[in-house]
Amino acid sequence: MDKDTIQLVEFLVPIFLIVLTIKWLSNSPHQYKNEIATELEKNHCELVSIKLPRFFQTGPFTPVHFKLTPSFWRIANREQTKYRIVYFKNQKGEQTKSWVKISAPKGSVTSVKWIPAL
Repeated sequence: MDKDTIQLVEFLVPIFLIVLTIKWLSNSPHQYKNEIATELEKNHCELVSIKLPRFFQTGPFTPVHFKLTPSFWRIANREQTKYRIVYFKNQKGEQTKSWVKISAPKGSVTSVKWIPAL
């Protein structure tokens, strides 16, 4: 690599890490609480608690893989997929744990997937 490319990489990598850190820090366990609670109520369940998984953990969902390409940056700016570990009481009153995948492009929730299903 030539000197200009190295300088560009040295400039972009810290910016990328700062943006990832800000996104991670702004990720609250209660960010999608209303959507999760609504899904539980539809299935006659009661929310107990919501936990954040560790960074890049997706539980039983397909792991996240990405490459730093121009198309990645376009998708990253539009797509927001969040994962939550939800503890709730089922119809029998037993406490149950599920992983939830929330798709929210441009901030509005489009789908909520549960494993195991409600």
